[in-house]
Amino acid sequence: MASFVSICNMALSELGATRITDLGLANKNSQLCAEFLPPTIDQVLRCHPWNCAFARASLAVLSTAPAFGFAYQYTLPAAPYCLRALRINEDAGNVFKVEGRKLLTDHASVDLEFIKRIVNPAEFDSLLVAVIAAKLAHCLAYPITQSSAIRDRVEKKYIAALGEARSVDSQEGSPDVLSTSTWLDARLV
Repeated sequence: MASFVSICNMALSELGATRITDLGLANKNSQLCAEFLPPTIDQVLRCHPWNCAFARASLAVLSTAPAFGFAYQYTLPAAPYCLRALRINEDAGNVFKVEGRKLLTDHASVDLEFIKRIVNPAEFDSLLVAVIAAKLAHCLAYPITQSSAIRDRVEKKYIAALGEARSVDSQEGSPDVLSTSTWLDARLV
């Protein structure tokens, strides 16, 4: 089972760096891991609709409407924290916009599908752990090794790990049904 320290140690091992036992220690590698790990996890979670990070919430409309452009606004979920809004009201065609921590739309009610921040590493898929470790190795490569060649090498490993994990993750579950539109129907004729 993955832990934040084990993910960091996977990244550090890839760099040939000294492993850590705790993120709170006063040594360079622990401090760098503690600094880089949280934003790295968020970056990786935002780059794909990972099944293990998928969440749903019904949002409450705010009493104040947006200044213009849309009729309603909603606050994005904080528990779990919304990293990326995917779609509303079970339809990819519903128009919405995210501005800061607000979701704007013309819909009077919103059921949101989103990518959540994962705070418990036990929730990560094993392939996602590999991607996070590879991205972290890329982020830590230059600060730890001062080598552009190592940074470039681990970036290639990150890209390969990301591709494999996204492919496997997207094969779980039934495919989304594509809705047609008059524009699409005209293109098929």
